[in-house]
Amino acid sequence: MKKTVLILFITSLAILGFAATSFAWGPGIHMAIGNAVIARPELLPASIARLLLANAPIFLYGCLSADIFIGKGSKAKKKHSHNWQTGFALFDAAKDPHLKAYALGYLSHLAADIVAHNYYVPNLMKQAPSSGKLSHVYIEMLADDQANWSVQQAARLFKHSNQDADLNLREYMDSKKLSFFLKKRVFRQTIGLLEYKSINASLNFSKKVIPAYQAEYLQSILDYSYRLVVNMLNDPHNATALKFDPIGSDHLALAKADNNWRHSLKRTLPFIPRFEVDEIITELPKCEGTECLLKTSHLKHLRLHG
Repeated sequence: MKKTVLILFITSLAILGFAATSFAWGPGIHMAIGNAVIARPELLPASIARLLLANAPIFLYGCLSADIFIGKGSKAKKKHSHNWQTGFALFDAAKDPHLKAYALGYLSHLAADIVAHNYYVPNLMKQAPSSGKLSHVYIEMLADDQANWSVQQAARLFKHSNQDADLNLREYMDSKKLSFFLKKRVFRQTIGLLEYKSINASLNFSKKVIPAYQAEYLQSILDYSYRLVVNMLNDPHNATALKFDPIGSDHLALAKADNNWRHSLKRTLPFIPRFEVDEIITELPKCEGTECLLKTSHLKHLRLHG
């Protein structure tokens, strides 16, 4: 039975790996952060809070949209979906509240990915079962499995037409209509796969046999992602996140090289983070709402305050 579950997990991982070659945080973490922000409007300027509350679905859609462009890789390049130029092209071109909320969601995605791509994924790659893309997406899946989010809510976002937002993104990315909608469909189906109980069972089993899951580290690192997003939404053009690369090219390349070397030794190394989170991130003020980001933390909070 255990062997069957593990085979199913690896197969699912391969399918999701195709669709997630440029993911940092998976859709679950982005949905958890987006919903936490909407639930704490007092953390934002009044005008931004009103905007997001009135346009919550398109804001959350923006929180996912950067990952529609599969196969972009982890090397910085012009018109990469995870460039700041892309996010601010959408933000500065937005002429109505609907598109402004979408662009803020997109920028929130990039801000959250700073911590994932520069620290969380590179630090955990040496603990994963394989090198390269599969280890990357495996780490993201384990994080998403702990995120406090609804697969159904995420799937519903893709049932809205969102034509104006899609058009703006396609035009900036020079993406043809058919190519864009094929990628969007693959991404939507990837989210749908996460609903299957068999994949959740495989993830739970894999935590016991593959040591790439660090619960306390995930909780602390997710807190920094949340702080960066709140900071971004307060003042986008002067946000702390702008000092960092959302793709995380340098750290991911170093981690991949280390991982290839480690696999040549055929042994697992103890978990010691190589890349420490920069002080300008750790010194950002702690924000209310972190207790809602992960399932376990959310349940503890409900028990204490319910």
